Amino acid sequence: MKRNDKISVIVPVYKAEKYLHRCVDSILDQTYTNLEVILVDDGSPDLCPQICDDYLKKDERIKVFHQENKGASGARNNGLNNATGDYIAFVDSDDWLDREMYFEMMKLMTTHSQGVVECNLVNRFEDTYKKPEHDRKVEIQDSLTAMTRIIANQDFSACTRLYSRDVIGDLRFKEGVMAEDVYFAVTLIDSIDSLVFISDPFYNYFNLGDSVTRGPYKLKSLDSLEAARFVNEKINNDPKYDSLKSITKRFVTEMLLMNYKGINHNHKVDPKQVHRQQIKKEFAKYVDAENSSISLRIAQYTPVKWYNALVRINRWLKGGAH
Repeated sequence: MKRNDKISVIVPVYKAEKYLHRCVDSILDQTYTNLEVILVDDGSPDLCPQICDDYLKKDERIKVFHQENKGASGARNNGLNNATGDYIAFVDSDDWLDREMYFEMMKLMTTHSQGVVECNLVNRFEDTYKKPEHDRKVEIQDSLTAMTRIIANQDFSACTRLYSRDVIGDLRFKEGVMAEDVYFAVTLIDSIDSLVFISDPFYNYFNLGDSVTRGPYKLKSLDSLEAARFVNEKINNDPKYDSLKSITKRFVTEMLLMNYKGINHNHKVDPKQVHRQQIKKEFAKYVDAENSSISLRIAQYTPVKWYNALVRINRWLKGGAH
């Protein structure tokens, strides 16, 4: 492994002052030390801009860019446009890394002469949690195998992969949308022949209820449904992915149901039921005997008002807020 190969680690920063130190420290503490850490302050209204500037004074590997709020995609693209590393990685500002993550992934990258290495992530609610033991598995996956896995398991996160600069090339994140990782992952995997997959859960995904992107349902979350439609179109228009059609259909139905339930839990965002009616019409395109569930059937055939009442009754029975 060439220790002189530099990794540019891009961190979009927004409303993460409670967790930013943990995130950045976990990057600076990597056993692979040839890093360029790019902190992109995405117009954060809290203390994040100052924290970023403080890190700039502490470690020469840090670069800081301040910009008007453009969302995570805009921040990542800013980082990509300013990255000078041979390899690229992404980290979200409320998550953190295991110390050996980049060392192990770089070792696999060079040993197997691949342009992408991917690891697992683990959902974390605190950083004191001890991960369960697991057996390490390393495999070379062709693009069809990798595409099958990421769609079936919804492994779209850009943060679990280490990329050679050449593989990314001119590819950028779609701006102005949520679920930007879906577009990026599917487009990138489609462009390569193979990648290395390691089963270790090196990436710690902080499952925080009040996180910027993980909070109460908003209509912006419908972007996830649009991303699912993008995947469906991509798979159905390419004969080499014929074996993925049923998996992709299941993915779309899950996104339909997730958004339908989300709107009903927060029905005030759709007072005239426009979005729910649209989703109900779309169910018929994808629902069949192979991928239907009780929840999906109830959503498909129950009038919106009735379904909304069922949701409220269910919340009441579980002791949820009205």
